[in-house]
Amino acid sequence: MWTFAHSFAFDYSVWEIWGALGNGASMVVVDRETGRDPRALARLIAEERVTVLSETPALFEHLVPELADDTSLRRVFLGGDRLDPAILRPWFARFGDRDGAGRETTGRAPAPGIELYNLYGVTEATVVSTYHRVREEDVRAGRPVPIGRALPNQRVYLLGEDDRPVPVGATGQLCVAGHAVASGYHDRDGLTAERFGADPLAGPSSAAFPLYRTGDLATATPDGEVHFLGRADTQVKVRGFRVEPGEIEAALRETPGVRSATVTVHGSGAAQRLLGYAVPEAPDAAHTAGPVPAEPLREHLRTRLPEHKVPAAVYWIDRIPTTPGGKVDVAALPVPDTGGTDRDTAPMTEAERLLAGLLAEVLQVPDVGADDTLGALGLDSLGAMRLAARLRGAYALDLAVSDLPATRTVAELARAVEAARPVAGEGAR
Repeated sequence: MWTFAHSFAFDYSVWEIWGALGNGASMVVVDRETGRDPRALARLIAEERVTVLSETPALFEHLVPELADDTSLRRVFLGGDRLDPAILRPWFARFGDRDGAGRETTGRAPAPGIELYNLYGVTEATVVSTYHRVREEDVRAGRPVPIGRALPNQRVYLLGEDDRPVPVGATGQLCVAGHAVASGYHDRDGLTAERFGADPLAGPSSAAFPLYRTGDLATATPDGEVHFLGRADTQVKVRGFRVEPGEIEAALRETPGVRSATVTVHGSGAAQRLLGYAVPEAPDAAHTAGPVPAEPLREHLRTRLPEHKVPAAVYWIDRIPTTPGGKVDVAALPVPDTGGTDRDTAPMTEAERLLAGLLAEVLQVPDVGADDTLGALGLDSLGAMRLAARLRGAYALDLAVSDLPATRTVAELARAVEAARPVAGEGAR
């Protein structure tokens, strides 16, 4: 009994439909509302005695707490996004690491076997190209779960910019070749030439299968296991640094009290900044009214990540929105308003007005209030250096970067400015 839980506009549905029909299984069509409601989906799995489930990691982590202890599931396929081990810890805490015969490898009582797989693939290669049977040791390793090895009808290569295989352990572009790979895009010759090629290891006497350059980065272990690193084009440049949001998400998920998390980039140009969103393990009413600042989470990240990878702000939210395909709906994430000060927070003193103007200029935000924290405004180490340089050069104020912690408000910083020593030999310009 196999679920068809995704829109047919999402390529993952091809795996669900033909996986069921091609193997003689019954297919349970899941309506849109049920597919996006973890409790309703768990109820459907129990009622229909579903044995095979395909899900995205973003939805699966919310489904696990709702599943019955005696769930009918026997195989779970996860795909469509990078699989962070923190997502799977609740699964293994409940269902252990059972082998195909139903034996526990973690010492708990025997139960029917449930196999968990991490899949990787692209539309151009008929949706799925690699698979990895996930074990509890993968979760304990504390790094993204491998995507494993190629399916029998495909080959996987990690190629460098010269289209030659990279050494073991090096990062390369993940390319797939074989029967399942398309020959190109319809009526788009330029894009076809850019993304498709020939199997680099095909000999003169063997068929040259099409090869597709996925644009994804990966590395491989000596035993051939492939580890997905992320898309080359999802790396973003924030204030001069290249950042992979997935790395920050993983660190945020590891923070105590966090059930799930995502990180996105807001703004553009000099105003571009990272924002983190976290769903608490035990939500309360305070987290359902909208984004709530979570400064302790941000401070925890500062102990684990370089300064340029720490989000400008982290917020508690009640849930992470998803698209019909089960991926994070970035456009639906709430964007906290950093502007629009009122009379209670408007700058009052000369120093507050000076700092508000400089911060609005440096960070390219419309309004700055006296009670706004520098972290929520998006002030990072580079911005702090720029602000200190402006105070020194234009106003002859000697304020160290260390005097600009992210937890300090504009009003508190104004008092530090008022107490700052003038730069020796310089006057205000």
